[in-house]
Amino acid sequence: MSESIVYRQIPRPAPALIEMLRGIPVADLHDEMDPIDRRQRLMSTALRPLLPRKSFVGPAVTAYCTPGDNLMMHTSLFYAQRGDVLVISNGGVVHGALWGGNASIQANHKGVAAVVVDGPVRDTAGVRECNLGVWSTSVSVTKPGKEAPGTVNMPVNCAGVRVRPGDIIVGDEDGVIVIDPADVERLVKAARARIARDAVMQAAIAAGSTLFEGLSGAKQLEKVGARVLDGPWTASDQ
Repeated sequence: MSESIVYRQIPRPAPALIEMLRGIPVADLHDEMDPIDRRQRLMSTALRPLLPRKSFVGPAVTAYCTPGDNLMMHTSLFYAQRGDVLVISNGGVVHGALWGGNASIQANHKGVAAVVVDGPVRDTAGVRECNLGVWSTSVSVTKPGKEAPGTVNMPVNCAGVRVRPGDIIVGDEDGVIVIDPADVERLVKAARARIARDAVMQAAIAAGSTLFEGLSGAKQLEKVGARVLDGPWTASDQ
């Protein structure tokens, strides 16, 4: 990349869409995505939270940093607004920390909702003290430069997912997903219906039913051609 490009603004989704998503588990949203989005919009399991139990939702402010440098991270943080989620990537390279304790202090001061980093972070104790939701694919104390080219608020690949500025990022302990603002209303309606079905199933379990029965397990076994045999397995059954 020979030219650095920085956009100061992102296409901002309506605040009501963010509020609709708040509090809905990633698992329920992910289950109700269409089959292609389910695979293409879930970030890699290599991405893990530094602070468990810290869920978040917000629009993406994106940054691509040349490996070994974090100038564009600082630029994206400078332009971020309250409630934004910073999505920062160097392609997953493990040297040149992209995020640290001082950035976390500034992010808290600005009201940033969370930080998602495909690459290394450092100052992990200080980050946790800030009580800021920071996700990363690695931890490394290696010192970054602040002089290399990159981009801010352009599409970026982060942990296996292409993220556009203004996409809505949702995360909890199960993972991080990327949602197209145009799909929020449908997705939330379907996820809430799933949550309601789960509540019915959980009540049935409390009353003595089982997941196997609730999911019509016997019919599914028949459908896949499984043989259900009495007694234990023995070597003679091979």
